[in-house]
Amino acid sequence: MNSEIIMRLDRLILNCQEVDEINELNDDTDLLSDCDYDSLSLIQLLVKIEDEFGIKVPDEQLDIQYLRKYIWWKDLVLRSENKDEK
Repeated sequence: MNSEIIMRLDRLILNCQEVDEINELNDDTDLLSDCDYDSLSLIQLLVKIEDEFGIKVPDEQLDIQYLRKYIWWKDLVLRSENKDEK
């Protein structure tokens, strides 16, 4: 189940910025420096992820230090999906 969630997340990240390789994404990936995202494309990604996974990112976490990190997105989505299963 978690692998399906991660695959959905990875597809969104890759499609939003047209990153070529899925193996470019790992827990250390910085979307700004590694995937050519900018602040606008991060906000676009935020909207797509909120829509896709039915989540709302808390305002206090709407900071570039979080949004730029793949691991943050992954943890956010997994926590949300796991909470929905309970």
